[in-house]
Amino acid sequence: MGENQTLREKQNGGIEYIAKYIICAIAIIFIIQYLIIAFSRINYSFELEWMEGGMVDHLKKAYEGKHIYGPPTLEFVPYIYTPFYPYLSVLFAKITGIGFIPMRLISLLSSLGSMAILFFFIRKETKDMFLGIIGAGLFAATFKIGGAWFDIARVDSLFVWLILATMYGLRFSITWKACIISGICAFLAFFTKQVALFILIPMIIYTFIYNWKHGFIILLIFGGLTISSTLYFNYISNGWYNYYIFDLPSQHSIDPGLAGEFWKTNLINKVPVALCAIISLLPLYFVKSNNEHKKYFFYFLIVIATIGGSFYSKLHPGGWDNVLIPAYAGIMLVTIISVSEIFKYYEIQKSKYVNIIKICIFGALIIQFGMLMYKPAEQIPTRQDRESGEKFVETLKSLPEETIIPYHGYLSFMTGKKPNAQAMALFDIMLKGKNGEVKEKLGSEIINAIESKKYKIIILDENGWWFQPVLEKNYEKYGKIFDESDTFWPVTGLKVRPQYIYKAKQ
Repeated sequence: MGENQTLREKQNGGIEYIAKYIICAIAIIFIIQYLIIAFSRINYSFELEWMEGGMVDHLKKAYEGKHIYGPPTLEFVPYIYTPFYPYLSVLFAKITGIGFIPMRLISLLSSLGSMAILFFFIRKETKDMFLGIIGAGLFAATFKIGGAWFDIARVDSLFVWLILATMYGLRFSITWKACIISGICAFLAFFTKQVALFILIPMIIYTFIYNWKHGFIILLIFGGLTISSTLYFNYISNGWYNYYIFDLPSQHSIDPGLAGEFWKTNLINKVPVALCAIISLLPLYFVKSNNEHKKYFFYFLIVIATIGGSFYSKLHPGGWDNVLIPAYAGIMLVTIISVSEIFKYYEIQKSKYVNIIKICIFGALIIQFGMLMYKPAEQIPTRQDRESGEKFVETLKSLPEETIIPYHGYLSFMTGKKPNAQAMALFDIMLKGKNGEVKEKLGSEIINAIESKKYKIIILDENGWWFQPVLEKNYEKYGKIFDESDTFWPVTGLKVRPQYIYKAKQ
């Protein structure tokens, strides 16, 4: 009987190693798949997502040494983000030139940086390289459910990388220098996207409670840089920085009805195995020694903070799946930490079922990978998309200089037309903001431009809205751009494309 049991344990141990290698191979495949997509579309000359062009407008302004924040006009309105991403992009644009490439390159490097941090985070905590690979691969596998967003010209990948870098520092920093770096990373995360405040402040308070000296250094650096940068940018912008970064976002509505979609559609339906692994860690909190409680509390706090930040963002109407990326990063990190802790618990208990438990958990993780599968080709613009875009650019060049493309102002820059603000930035004020002097003044400028026929041509998207009652009184629909129904659509985000040409009435 004893020999048979030993034989079964060896067989189960062999199956465990096979399962571990299989799941590592799957993780690596997801990472490679993402890289293929990213490199296939990094030099695409048009928007992968409909607000990417607006980020290029920010880059152009910063590259030219102009202030990003100022009174909103038809020529330019900044997005409601802090400015680190476009300023960092200027350094890359010195080499590549102004366009999508420098911004996408930063996002690509940041997303790979996030995977690297997850790998080192997990390996350092678990002493298991294979688990580190699995954690990085799980995050890579969330590419599609996170909006297919990792590599596009938006702030999110840089933001998530800085968040993870800060968390790594909070967990493992043992020197003053490391604490200073953590504080700087925390500030740069805020300086990339304000929701960092919701995610990082609880984490920093945790550090302060358990190691007040380290926590004090990090809090001092983070708070000092955040306050001083806010005061500086408010000063040079005559207060407009505060308007775009704090006032305007606070005016946007929150829809509690979106809470159900977040929990059911974005979490339970997409990452159920990961959530179960995290929940399974809870009982161990009560059976482990007090020395382990600090570590467990840290990782539970990561889950709460990252999910909380994504949840808050998702409650804003119009929020896309990109706001889920911090939650998925935190979930996948803690999922693998939980798996390691469960393994260790049963090994310490010398359970005769430990190998079977490991095999079952690895099998569950393979199922989770399977639930995250997607078709890579759908995320890559086709040759027809490129050709249609190039043809459209040639058409734009033949139109009068007084042409405006409200939803895709970057095309004006590409074709030598006068610049115009991106529609979403305008709508943040006109449709989402509260009534006030800023909104009234901007609205009057837009209405006057339409009524005075400042622009000879206005190009709108299909289903695109541009003060329609006034527009239709002063402009007539002249023609459309694309006859094909399946070309030049962005591969992620809101499905819009320029289509209808409006010509000023005589």
